[in-house]
Amino acid sequence: MADSPATERARRRELLQQRCAFEREQLAQEAEAVEADLGRIDRGVRIARALTKPAVVTAGVAALTMLGPGRALKLVGRGLMLWSTAKRIFKTAR
Repeated sequence: MADSPATERARRRELLQQRCAFEREQLAQEAEAVEADLGRIDRGVRIARALTKPAVVTAGVAALTMLGPGRALKLVGRGLMLWSTAKRIFKTAR
């Protein structure tokens, strides 16, 4: 015996609602990932803007001239290592 049209519509509606809920959840997860990527891009843009200010560029050229390329690269390497370590420590402390 076949189900009535109303029962079939109710069953179809329930299936569609479940599918919509699943797709909304997937979309929310994908949106979070995109938002995280955009946050990293925004941070990079802010850093690039800060580094291209005339005073920062002038100070960088002056430091490079005074220190020489070898010592300047060594200091930059140490600074990056310290920065990375500090980020990990603060991330762990949270």
